[in-house]
Amino acid sequence: MNVTVIVTTYDLLRFEDAVKAVNSLLDQTYRDKEIIVVVDRNEGLYSKLTSVLPSQVKIILNRTGGLSNSRNEGVIHANGEIIAFMDDDAIASKTWLSNLIRNYDQQNVIGVGGRIKPLWLGDQRNEFPEELFWIIGCTYKGYFETKCAVRNNFGGNFSFTRVIFRTLKFCSDVGRNGNLQLTSDDTEFSIRALRLFPNSKIIYDPDAIVYHRIYPYRLSLAYAMRRAYGDGFSKAYISTKHKGDALSRESTYLKTLFIKSLPNEVKNLLIGKRKTQATRKAVIILIVVALVVSGYLVGKLKWRV
Repeated sequence: MNVTVIVTTYDLLRFEDAVKAVNSLLDQTYRDKEIIVVVDRNEGLYSKLTSVLPSQVKIILNRTGGLSNSRNEGVIHANGEIIAFMDDDAIASKTWLSNLIRNYDQQNVIGVGGRIKPLWLGDQRNEFPEELFWIIGCTYKGYFETKCAVRNNFGGNFSFTRVIFRTLKFCSDVGRNGNLQLTSDDTEFSIRALRLFPNSKIIYDPDAIVYHRIYPYRLSLAYAMRRAYGDGFSKAYISTKHKGDALSRESTYLKTLFIKSLPNEVKNLLIGKRKTQATRKAVIILIVVALVVSGYLVGKLKWRV
């Protein structure tokens, strides 16, 4: 089964990251693959990558802009039966593709994704609540621990069968675009795919692992605030366009943060256990919940217009 892996990139500062990401894909145990790098509106980065990456890697310049459009552009040039996606600042484990592709042997599976683990750069580990790892682009505490069917996988580690893309493409109303912290183009796409093929399944396999670089700015309160607001705003689009229980998991997750994670850190603070860390984590959780809700409410007003 041939697979195409699409890596999207946009910033010249990510040049070395993108090269390392591609090298991790070239080093996969799974051999029947095609690699496409889509550069979002950056001719300097495009030229630099073209000069160093091997000829078997396709490099495409997307002039339209935005993560969703870059993914759509990559799909147009893809030849694989399976089309997978990975971030430019991620490193795939050697067996990533092998573990993804094995799941397509199951009946009615249209998509497969896996775990995203943080690749810490320095002494960062205890500075951020695991419940909020989605903010730094990783699998968070409270997500599924074993292989199972899911509504969607994480945007830096997912795949779909090619047949899905004959009908659907990623929505440019959501998803990262420059410095805009919009999210959920992968979630919105997955919801439409499952509804288009009602007997189908999307599988989460925690053994299909990629590692995501965690730069210091991703651990700042300012970044967490922007990301939380953008996520709430983006989820409002999904709620407006897809009725029913499209966001049931998000609702459960926020309730868990508020009635379990936050009280636990407050308890640690009161009993003097890890006092500094508990204070920081409690404040971050409270602010993130507030901004997700705020972004969602503002988004609902926008998308209803």
